[in-house]
Amino acid sequence: MLRDGAAGAPSDVSSRGFIADAEAFAAKHRTRSIFKALKFYTRCNDYEFDFLIRKIYASSIESSQYVHESALKTLFGVLLLPFHLIATKRLLWKARALTMYNVDTPDEAYFRTRYADIYSALKGTKRVTPRYSGGICGHDTTEPASVSISPRALLLFLVCPLVAIPLYFFCLASGLNIMRSYRNALGLYATYDGYFRRYPCERFITYAEDTNHPSRYIAFRQNGGRSLIAVQNGERGAHPSWSFGMVDVYFVFGAYYTGLLKEAGYHAGSVFPVGSLSLNMHYARLNAALRRIEYDIVYIDNGTLVPPDYGGLAPDVARSEELALAHLGRFKAAHPGLRVAYQLRPYGGNAAHRAGALAALRRCFTGEIDILENTGGGESYDNIRAARLVINFQSTMGFEAFMLGTKALFVNYSGHANETLCDDPRFQLDGSDKSYKAFEAKVEELLGLELAGPPEVALRRHAAFDGRVQERIAAAINGIG
Repeated sequence: MLRDGAAGAPSDVSSRGFIADAEAFAAKHRTRSIFKALKFYTRCNDYEFDFLIRKIYASSIESSQYVHESALKTLFGVLLLPFHLIATKRLLWKARALTMYNVDTPDEAYFRTRYADIYSALKGTKRVTPRYSGGICGHDTTEPASVSISPRALLLFLVCPLVAIPLYFFCLASGLNIMRSYRNALGLYATYDGYFRRYPCERFITYAEDTNHPSRYIAFRQNGGRSLIAVQNGERGAHPSWSFGMVDVYFVFGAYYTGLLKEAGYHAGSVFPVGSLSLNMHYARLNAALRRIEYDIVYIDNGTLVPPDYGGLAPDVARSEELALAHLGRFKAAHPGLRVAYQLRPYGGNAAHRAGALAALRRCFTGEIDILENTGGGESYDNIRAARLVINFQSTMGFEAFMLGTKALFVNYSGHANETLCDDPRFQLDGSDKSYKAFEAKVEELLGLELAGPPEVALRRHAAFDGRVQERIAAAINGIG
């Protein structure tokens, strides 16, 4: 666990009820046959076992479920899991030689912009693992982690039906449908057990830290791994779906997340606040250009307007954004001389999602605003620098805006405390007052506010914006014993 006295514990996530509930659930049910079977399958120790059960619980409660399915439907998913693995996994493979590092990345473009300098600075043998098929030019590249499975894992999966029936009745009796999370825990262990057997490494560096599932950690440590290293890739909050992760080293944006990890029940040996790789990649270009103000307000699209997934948020949280947009539309109508723009996400080839976002925007916003396109080349940061004020909903872009010299307003009318993203009340509107008058007063206040530099709340979220994030990460990794 994190060391006692870890700095930066956020005030809005203390005493989370689901943490205590998950711990109580694990203590009560760890001796049940369905969980004993899970322990036998994953071969984990008692400490890891408790994290695995807590993770299953936290991923199963109502606030973690964005796509609901009945226990009966999930039962068939568990029963069919062995056949899914047979159809989708590679069983015949030859293990590669042990390397010091495996670096996990989505694709070549992501690797080049965020990890190339880290990778080149690592001392020792190394490989790159893309999420999707395709090599990383000039580097030793593995197949995706999801491809392989070991004979042992596949053989044991053939007895899944023996577990599925008592698991189903447990869900009915407890009123908690844990089957999907249980299935996910099994599947992740099988996937990463196969991967780490095929491509053994001493240190695994991953961008995919949004869950840091214990199953991956267990498989890594069982196959000779010494340090599972995660690099923060996006805004994280005190949410059940993010809790009870297991890592050895965590590189986070800022000191705030050190406390957040402790509050979320994490196992994290060392935590390093280093800044954001996404912001870091644009440092040289942004600082080479003069800042020109073109907009009074830029609203940041967080991909949460379109059902059924709502960008991964619970529907009631996501739908609360419509009120913020309606207030902004009314504000624009009352101040027609203000220049207001809506910054799209880089939807790429997902034309349907882009169209859905614009359709939702038209329903919420009656006044004229500029629609700012996004190819993923840094346009969001350019337009943030061109604004006097950024308004954002559930996005790390607000804190990045402060680092770029632009003020930010975080709006969250959902009433969910763990969805509130800013501890400084000057820059936050929450569900305590949803009135237009409160919105108008806050926006006018911030438009007139002069800041000498990023406020403390932003500096705690982002340790630095200096173009040296990759350098700091590489130096810290090379220093790990």
